[in-house]
Amino acid sequence: AVFTMVGAPSDVEQVTLGGGGVLEALEPGSLLIDCTTSTPSLAQRVAAAAAGKGVLALDAPVSGGDVGAEAASLSIMCGGSDEAMGGSGYLLDLLGSR
Repeated sequence: AVFTMVGAPSDVEQVTLGGGGVLEALEPGSLLIDCTTSTPSLAQRVAAAAAGKGVLALDAPVSGGDVGAEAASLSIMCGGSDEAMGGSGYLLDLLGSR
């Protein structure tokens, strides 16, 4: 699995969908989890592009800041397919609660 957490939706687009981005490197069956606070339309575009490569994608923005990250107590709001959710649960549990 690859996690991304960048500053803004434009960063998500560049890092995931742009030339040399994460999706170019991932193999079919991989899992991409984006923890950036982004837009629903971009999350859908990322998921569609990922599906086109056979990659599972999960939109999982977090809340809790530095303190929550250090304490592994972030609140994680998840969106994605049942398959992506099933494959990511144990990883997300390391970061906080869903």
